[in-house]
Amino acid sequence: MAETKSEPFLFLVVLSCCIFAAICMGCTSTTNVQNSTLTGTLTIHGTTALTPTLLEQAQAFTTQNPDVKINITTSATGEAISYIINGQSDIAPTVRVPTAAEYTQATNAGKSLHITAVGYDAVAIIVPLQNPIVNISSAQIKGIFFDGTITNWSQIPGSGMTGPINIYYEDPKASSTASFLSTQIANGEPFTASATLIPGTDLDLLPQKLSDDPNGISYTSTAYISSNVKALPVDGVLPTSATILDNTYSLSRKLYMITNGEPAGLANEFITFMFSREGRQIATDNGIVPVS
Repeated sequence: MAETKSEPFLFLVVLSCCIFAAICMGCTSTTNVQNSTLTGTLTIHGTTALTPTLLEQAQAFTTQNPDVKINITTSATGEAISYIINGQSDIAPTVRVPTAAEYTQATNAGKSLHITAVGYDAVAIIVPLQNPIVNISSAQIKGIFFDGTITNWSQIPGSGMTGPINIYYEDPKASSTASFLSTQIANGEPFTASATLIPGTDLDLLPQKLSDDPNGISYTSTAYISSNVKALPVDGVLPTSATILDNTYSLSRKLYMITNGEPAGLANEFITFMFSREGRQIATDNGIVPVS
C-alpha cells in the first residue's frame, strides 16, 4: 500500500518540477526579448508641434535601450519630407500628409513615403492671462491676423479692452503651424503687414513674446500653451482632448510620422514605443491626443 501511494506522489513531484522548469525557461526567454540589445542612431527631423513629446519619448526609449542614440531637430513639414526623400533622416514628424508633388519627388528619388498617424493636436489662439477676452470667432481671427480690418481691441464686442492689437507670427514658409492657421482661416492668405514676424520655428517663442505685451495676440500648438498665456475658445469651443478628437474645435489637426517605406529597424521600434502605454502617456502629458 505504501508503494502504491508513493508512485503518484513521486509523479506529481516530477511533473511539478518540469512545469516549474518550463516556466523559468519562459521567463528567461521573455526577459531576453525585453532586454534585447538595440544599437544604432535614429535621426528624426520635423515639425516642432511634436518636439516636446518626442524629446521625452526619446529619453524614455534610450533609457531602456542605452546603446541607441536619437537625434531630434526641427523644421517645417516641407523641409522634413525633403529630408526623408534625400535620405538625411529616418523619420519626419509632420502636421500634414505629403503633397502630390512630394510623392512624385520621392518616386523619382527611388523612395516611397509612408505615413503613420500618431496623434492629434490643435492650433490655439493665445493672449496674455490678464486679457479679459473670453471668446474669439473665426471671422475675428481672419480680421486680426490676415485681413487687417480689426486693429483695436475695442472692435471686438465684449473684449473689455481698448488699445492696439499687437500680432506676433512666424513665417508660414518655415512654420507648418503658421501655414496651417493661414490655410484654415484665410485660404492661404499672408499675414497682415502690421503683424510682427518672429524669426525661427520654435513655437514656444510666441507665448514668450506675449509675456511682455498685454495687448498681444498670437497662436501656438496646444503642446506649447504656457502658464503665462491662455487659449481662447474659437467660435465658443475650447481646444481640449475631447474637442480635438471629435474635431468640434475647428483648428484641430492630425500628426504623422513619415518614413521611407513602412517603418523598419530602429524607426519601427521607436514608433512602436510611441504607441505603448508609456509612450501614449508622454504624448498626453504634452498636449497631444494619441491615436487609439
